[in-house]
Amino acid sequence: MRTVKRLAPLFAALLLIAVPLVAQTTADLTGQVTTEGKPLPGVTVTISSATLQGVRTTITGENGGYQISGLPPGDYTVKFELSGLQPVTKHVPMQLSQTARADADLKVSAVTEAITVTASTPSVLETPQVAATFTSKQMESLPVARTPIAAALLAPGVNNNTLSANQFSISGSPGYDNLVMVNGVVVTENVRSQVQNLYIEDAVQETTVLSGAISAEYGRFTGGVVNSITKSGGNNFSGSFRDSLSNPSWTGLTPYVGQAKPVDHLDKVFEETLGGYMLKDRLWFFGAGRQAKTGVQRSTTAVTSTTNPFRNLAALNYTNTTDQKRLEGKTTGQITPKHSLVASYLRIKENEGNNAFTPIYDAASLVQRSLPNALYSYHYNGVINSNTLLEAQYSRRTFAFVNSGSTFTDLVKGTLLLDRSTSPNTRFNSPTFCGVCATETRDNGEYVVKGNYYLNTKAVGNHNFVGGLDNFKEKRFAENHQSGSDYRMFVTTAFFDTAGKIYPQFNPSNTFIRWTPIFRKGSNDKITTQSAFLNDKIDFNQHWSFNLGVRYDKNDALDADGTVASKDSAISPRLTAIFDPFANGRHRFTASYNQYASRIVEGIATSNQNAGNPGAIDYAYKGDIINPTSNPTQTPLDQAITQAFAWFASQCGGIVNGTIDASKCPSSLLRPGGARNIPGYNAVFENRLKSPSVGEIALGYGAQLGNSGFAKIDLISRKWKDFYGSQVLQSNPKANTPLGIPVDLQRIINTSDIKRSYKAVQLQGQWNPHRSQIGLNYTWSKLRGNDEGENAGSGPIANLPLAQYYPEYAGYSQRLPEGYLTADQRHRLRTWFAYDVLASRYGNLNASVLQSYDSGRPYATVFSADLLNYTGAPKLAGYVGGGPSTGNYYLCRDCNRTAGSTHTDVALNYALPISRAQLFIRATVTNLFDEHALVGYDTGRAAATGILSLGTQVQAAGNAAGFTAFNPFTTTPVAGTNYAKASNFGQATAFTAFQVARTYGGSVGIRF
Repeated sequence: MRTVKRLAPLFAALLLIAVPLVAQTTADLTGQVTTEGKPLPGVTVTISSATLQGVRTTITGENGGYQISGLPPGDYTVKFELSGLQPVTKHVPMQLSQTARADADLKVSAVTEAITVTASTPSVLETPQVAATFTSKQMESLPVARTPIAAALLAPGVNNNTLSANQFSISGSPGYDNLVMVNGVVVTENVRSQVQNLYIEDAVQETTVLSGAISAEYGRFTGGVVNSITKSGGNNFSGSFRDSLSNPSWTGLTPYVGQAKPVDHLDKVFEETLGGYMLKDRLWFFGAGRQAKTGVQRSTTAVTSTTNPFRNLAALNYTNTTDQKRLEGKTTGQITPKHSLVASYLRIKENEGNNAFTPIYDAASLVQRSLPNALYSYHYNGVINSNTLLEAQYSRRTFAFVNSGSTFTDLVKGTLLLDRSTSPNTRFNSPTFCGVCATETRDNGEYVVKGNYYLNTKAVGNHNFVGGLDNFKEKRFAENHQSGSDYRMFVTTAFFDTAGKIYPQFNPSNTFIRWTPIFRKGSNDKITTQSAFLNDKIDFNQHWSFNLGVRYDKNDALDADGTVASKDSAISPRLTAIFDPFANGRHRFTASYNQYASRIVEGIATSNQNAGNPGAIDYAYKGDIINPTSNPTQTPLDQAITQAFAWFASQCGGIVNGTIDASKCPSSLLRPGGARNIPGYNAVFENRLKSPSVGEIALGYGAQLGNSGFAKIDLISRKWKDFYGSQVLQSNPKANTPLGIPVDLQRIINTSDIKRSYKAVQLQGQWNPHRSQIGLNYTWSKLRGNDEGENAGSGPIANLPLAQYYPEYAGYSQRLPEGYLTADQRHRLRTWFAYDVLASRYGNLNASVLQSYDSGRPYATVFSADLLNYTGAPKLAGYVGGGPSTGNYYLCRDCNRTAGSTHTDVALNYALPISRAQLFIRATVTNLFDEHALVGYDTGRAAATGILSLGTQVQAAGNAAGFTAFNPFTTTPVAGTNYAKASNFGQATAFTAFQVARTYGGSVGIRF
């Protein structure tokens, strides 16, 4: 009863505060003080650090335990004092989002001089979570980029084998489903969850990666957490200036024959930092800046044919340029000695030249756009008493696309053309999207409050209670025009003359026109997750500790039409047991069971909103053949488009105000099996849409090595459930649309038919003998499933279960076979060695080497099945849309693998002291031995040339290869009879398919 009364004020405070919990930007310190092996209450524990304003003090409880929470990460001095006993001082590193431990044994002595001890239990062993932390000092010494993304990719359990750039797969997760933060602010954009570069490298203090047994304080993911914090000011002034140098010509050539020689252009990235105080121990400031004008060599798609001279096109080299300026400001202030406030701000102003949705044929597909980006956060920390701490945070991130698309809206220059003879379809004539329409924004905001309460008792051990509330909201405004004219033309093929001019072929057999109108102006959607959590870290005795946590997440997803996509909730237990066999912190065994629930993702929640969403209605082209194979360069590009639209207009009410109202087209022009998507009418959300979730079992063992090292191994097993799915059955009701076009109603559901599972051994270790740093992170893993659940263009998508999505057309088992998924990688190794070669008045020289090994990744043998010829079955009369036009047929999901690859990277860091400053030089060589391995692939390499007809022996039109059609429900295709692999299958189609060749880089600057 006494315990309940002592906890009551904390829970009352949490209930009264109506703001939510923010992601952790601090660290915790815990420990126990003894004398002659017995718990020692009443000991004063005082901590100090260059990163902490003033000092923090607490008193050990009746069991000799203490806890100090909400500490800024850094190196700390911990003093233990009690009258009549010899004081003890310890030096302890405190790492972001982790718990450090400092125990002390005070002895009776007349000598008052303190005993100084440098050893302490590594945070990675004390923390119940599977965690890895990389400081700015480590990242500076190693031959890697000094970014949070690069730090995350050093950690075990993490790879970037995802379908979109700037993503991770953490412990087998989809690329979109991780929590990535800087200063407690979520820095992933709303649609694909790509990580935004909201940091300045020299301002990043450290990055922590959580890949398993993750505390209930964190939610809205099924993968893991990447958490970075930037530097603060201090009681001393410090700063830096850096010029990072790169040049495309400093990168060698890959074995790809078509790679052009890199341009010789020196790129510079300037960084500045300055921190200090306005009032010592009361008000600190920190500021940073970054200016970069860089360029990356790109090329358009080359076409080579030995049989058709008009199917040859040389690649056009171009430079994707970025002119970017970043600015950061941060203040840390003590309102009183027990209450502090940290405010941070980071803004990016970016202009990008020659952006493109690839693959492309021409320069007309390039875009000049702006990408403004910013984050804001305010973090309050209040010490209520020696056992109670209150933290609160408000954060916001804003992001926009400005002029990202075509600058033309007319039918000729504003229409995007796609070549259907390539896979994926190569784009040309006009950029993707509309750059002169409404600006798209993708923002988020979060309110958080949490309380820490420490209870120290002899009867039930030491308890550190953490409870909080969290309110996270995403919103997006978009008028998602798919092209400047709201039309796309999918042409049969494209021909080229010797000057590189493009001549599209419009063949009525397989050319179609897609109308992508926006029927209702854009508005903001609102996707909110409200959460509460409670976590109790129990040190039961010297051998046993437990982490008992639970998180509650409530989703409220409202699209821009005001339609409710989800009102659901999930409870996620987080349970860990820790066993210390020798009661000295040097060996730890862990066992845990955890559940993690994702958020409702934007692309699913808004999949049927009308406001700002484009329709997609396919009309068959039935006009004359334009640029026939017998005379492929008869009609130039602009004239061909004009001629095709003239025929289309003649069928659909003519051209009015420079465009065609395709709603006036006769229904006979609708393409059989083509897109019939009219937002707001095609889909409904079945019941209450749940978040995908994952269950995890983890076992671990960690050991301290000497006074400066550790090794830890974790076994992790995960299984996902409740992925998003799309259901279209004959029994579904039909949709009546404003255009009078009948469509099959699609239900957005959660499905158990989509499988994903992960098993891994994650190993990490570090050892820091004199003047050296040795590290090793290794992952053995298997990731299996029957669908990816995301793609590069849309991010997370609704899967298409065999028994749920047009099963009579597309329910054949080889459309979703189980196998190893894209992010599967059996072995991933990162090991490094750094050594201080010189440490004298002549300067400091550090040399490091990083060795990497990546085993090969799986890719499929897959081709497109033509489903349009499944005719004559009366049971299919229940579909007004005619079923899907195509579907993938996987001969295998994972029977091919890229080659394994190794590369060796080295760095030299030299610093010359000049008074209070240091001049420094950093030189790096990536892929020192210029090793070449084919590590990338795309659907072009995995596409076969056979065309399938389902349920008929009639060849599909345009199947010049002459393969025999087959029924995928009943027949296994035979190579040479039913299909053939493309001539470039398993080969590189661009130099980017190889790992980066030997690259030189470096930076120079001054710091003080």
